[in-house]
Amino acid sequence: MRYSTLLLLSFFTVFSTLTLAQTNTWTGAASDSNWHNASNWSLLEVPNATHDVSVPTAAIVTIHESASCQSLSLNGTSFLKLAADLTVTSDLNIAAKAQIEWNSDQLQVSGILTNLGIILMTDFTERQLHATVINNEGTIHLLSTNLTRISGGSVINNLDSGSIIIDSVGGILSNTGEATINNQGLLQKTSPTDELSTFYLIVETNNTGTIDVTQNQMLLILGGAAVLNNYEEGVIQGSGIYDITAAFTNVGSVAPGGLAEVGTLSVINLFTINNPGILALDLGGVDSDQYDRIEVQGSPIVQADLQLNLMYEAAIGDTFTVLTSTPSGLSSCELPETVTAVFLDQLYTFEVRCLSNQIELEVIDKVLSVAQQQQKEPSLIINPNPVSERAIFLYQTPSPEVSEYQAKIYNVLGQQVYNFTILPNQEFAFDRDKLKSGIYMVQILAGNQTVASAKMIIK
Repeated sequence: MRYSTLLLLSFFTVFSTLTLAQTNTWTGAASDSNWHNASNWSLLEVPNATHDVSVPTAAIVTIHESASCQSLSLNGTSFLKLAADLTVTSDLNIAAKAQIEWNSDQLQVSGILTNLGIILMTDFTERQLHATVINNEGTIHLLSTNLTRISGGSVINNLDSGSIIIDSVGGILSNTGEATINNQGLLQKTSPTDELSTFYLIVETNNTGTIDVTQNQMLLILGGAAVLNNYEEGVIQGSGIYDITAAFTNVGSVAPGGLAEVGTLSVINLFTINNPGILALDLGGVDSDQYDRIEVQGSPIVQADLQLNLMYEAAIGDTFTVLTSTPSGLSSCELPETVTAVFLDQLYTFEVRCLSNQIELEVIDKVLSVAQQQQKEPSLIINPNPVSERAIFLYQTPSPEVSEYQAKIYNVLGQQVYNFTILPNQEFAFDRDKLKSGIYMVQILAGNQTVASAKMIIK
């Protein structure tokens, strides 16, 4: 009896050892790119569901019939072309300079697909992403696609450094409502040509990053399974067209053109912005192509704050029609009665007018130069502002309270995201580092007392 038990244990030990995953590394010994050629692999067999597959740098591999593996790592500058289905039962990792060209029907990754490199879709065919979570820190580029169906609870997390670039017609959809895109980075609809190109999303889309639609491009966010949530950190921008019929919640920012870029943003059907949302508008002149405008075909709800970036020396009486609504006019308009903006050494006051079918701004006052006020009062200067990569901070004060001050930077949620020490009346070189594009508040403190503050825009 004891002998039989030991024999049985020995059998299970050997069986378990044999069924453990083995590493199968691409060697390319057959001098072709064929995944299905056993001679190309270190184990001299085609990868299967028990293999941890590793593709080394510079390797070029093609899958042209259904394939599977336990895990897959694309290293260095490796390249994998998917011309057929791929099932990965654990994780798929794409290195920073590696690339997958996805031209197949179905991709399924039961673990996490982590992309630091490029996922490229170039073939005009229908694809399916099933039961997969993608953490994208690199680029997902839809260059030529048809429909991409997302099912089985798939989630695309486009992280801070990630980009989803849609340079194609077609759409991403889930007919069952089992798909989510969480955008913390850039989701952009664009095209290298001037021809109108449309793409639609029928998925739940949660935005805390930037959604951008460039000129002559249309992004349709349609009803059914679609939801669009633009949260406080999120920015909706561009000079293209948004057609929104999905459930739409917007407490973030809307920036026609883009931050510090003049443009006309067109919206068809639903346009809603609610407090604490922000309309961020650039004013570069009085002609209609010199300042930001929003054109809505629908009945917009506008209940938000205004933040103006004045880019020229305005005159009292200058008027800007910043939003129009046809054919039925505004459903609701609740904005500040006045708003201020600075250009060079002048502080301008604008009257805000909510009319039946448009929103207007008019310059009604300007005060003494900031430079003159600085002779009497402490002030914080940020130059340039908006900031691309670097800016100079200067805290000017005729009578410093302390030998050094603390500078703190807050995002639109009131969260401190950066701090440093600054000396009075001396320039400090500020690098944006990893701060995302958006609007920030900078405070200068002597101990616990705020002595100066200023708004900063990061492009």
